[in-house]
Amino acid sequence: MLLPAHQPPQLEQAVQQQVNRMASNFWDGTDEDEGDASSRVGSSQGQGRQRQESSYETQILENSIQKIGALLAVGFGDAGAKVIAENIRNEGDINPMVPGRKTVAVFGFCDIRRFTDTTEVLQEEVMEFVNSIAHIVHTSCALHGGAANKNIGDAFLL
Repeated sequence: MLLPAHQPPQLEQAVQQQVNRMASNFWDGTDEDEGDASSRVGSSQGQGRQRQESSYETQILENSIQKIGALLAVGFGDAGAKVIAENIRNEGDINPMVPGRKTVAVFGFCDIRRFTDTTEVLQEEVMEFVNSIAHIVHTSCALHGGAANKNIGDAFLL
């Protein structure tokens, strides 16, 4: 990871530690409250303004890295998170040419029949109906080791 030359060494070390934590377990460190970070920054008030500003900048950067990691983990899912973590662990950077792994998967598509007619009858209660079906479908899928991928109106990709 390259940082501008004017950054203090402790900032670079903090960023590298955060990246290493993400590489060891991509899902860890992604749910820290911003309040926790600000309380840590606030505790350094007696150590001089410049050090406090540096600590604050470090904390902002660490929080940003955590949030980016959380978004990547959600966007790429469990399998993608493992590939990204492996990339970071091996080379410290994302290399798209690192060999992937083959995965056997089964995809299912569930569609609510006669949804237009149902919508006309239920009107504003149609979303309650769709959410009830979604709960049944998602629970059943998870029970059998699957994962819901996408909901599109009256259809579910599993």
